[in-house]
Amino acid sequence: MLLAIDVGNTNVVFALFNNEKLLGTWRCETKKKKTADEYAVWLMQIFQIHNINTQDISGIIISNVVPETSLALQILSEKYFKKKPIIVGDQNLKYNIKLFPELGADLVANAVAGYHIYHDNLIIIDFGTATTTSIIHKEGVYIGGQIAPGIHLSRQALTQAASQLPTINIKKPKTIVCKDTTEAMQSGLYWGYVGLVEKLIEQTKKEQKRDYKVIATGGLASLIADDTSDIDIVDDDLLFKGLRILYQIQSK
Repeated sequence: MLLAIDVGNTNVVFALFNNEKLLGTWRCETKKKKTADEYAVWLMQIFQIHNINTQDISGIIISNVVPETSLALQILSEKYFKKKPIIVGDQNLKYNIKLFPELGADLVANAVAGYHIYHDNLIIIDFGTATTTSIIHKEGVYIGGQIAPGIHLSRQALTQAASQLPTINIKKPKTIVCKDTTEAMQSGLYWGYVGLVEKLIEQTKKEQKRDYKVIATGGLASLIADDTSDIDIVDDDLLFKGLRILYQIQSK
């Protein structure tokens, strides 16, 4: 089995694969000072609940955009699983696509999976802490992308900067024109992000002069995709599929 670890700015997510089958994912809050032992206690309890034998784990791969957590996760891999982890971004890794140097590990994993699975001109939109897009051409070349504040960051900035605005849940309001503060904020954030996504896709197609298949992933992908025809596919596990594919490429 393969243990794939994705460290994001908000959460660390552990995914377990048996060959190509994703057995499960488990997440905890990203904490820069969390130790390998703390990760191990939490993770071993989860494995025990699900009757997972740690000795069945044959490999570990890590995608990490929070460098302060790197040492703890490497110690976790070597001390508790007796495995040297593959780190996305290491200079000696092999890829199935031409990438930019120093591209974020999450974007690398998404691009590797997108190209391997879909074999088309792609716009991959990842709704994470930041909303990122990756433009990939079917010839196997990463072209570039865009980075915008994630919808949760925008909500946080709004409530912190305006003392009379409440903290709200991100959801689609019943109407776009709203009469109370909470729903007005939900409308602005929700429909604003739908518009942001549609404009990024429109301008990318216009500039690149190509048609694209648009793949959405990340926490709010399904919610945003409900109200735009510009998103073709929602693939919630794209990043982890990319980590599994990357691991297989290194094994060849």
